[in-house]
Amino acid sequence: MFNLLSSSLLYHSLFTGVFSMCLVLIPAKVIGQAKEKNEQTIKSNPKELMIYRICGLWVFFGALVSFYVSNILVATPLSFQQFVASALAFVHLIEAYVKGSTLGFGIKQAGNLHL
Repeated sequence: MFNLLSSSLLYHSLFTGVFSMCLVLIPAKVIGQAKEKNEQTIKSNPKELMIYRICGLWVFFGALVSFYVSNILVATPLSFQQFVASALAFVHLIEAYVKGSTLGFGIKQAGNLHL
């Protein structure tokens, strides 16, 4: 049965799946636009690029999980969908808190609060 939670999980999987591929394939361009830095400055730091690529892989994993439980491929019980959605939201909340406490809570970090 396709419900509102299924459509939300499907939206999450599609949006984050595309974004994760951008982080893996063109991290300097994505991060350069987000941080208002020169793309060449970011490319000169290979460790930073590696971190963003690894982040992209984790984001892709979250997209795969969301897609799997969105009732497109297999029928997934609503209780399991609720568990997965809650787990994703909890992990994202922790991530946003860690980023905010490290970088400071400001308008530029507001994009992390899209829950």
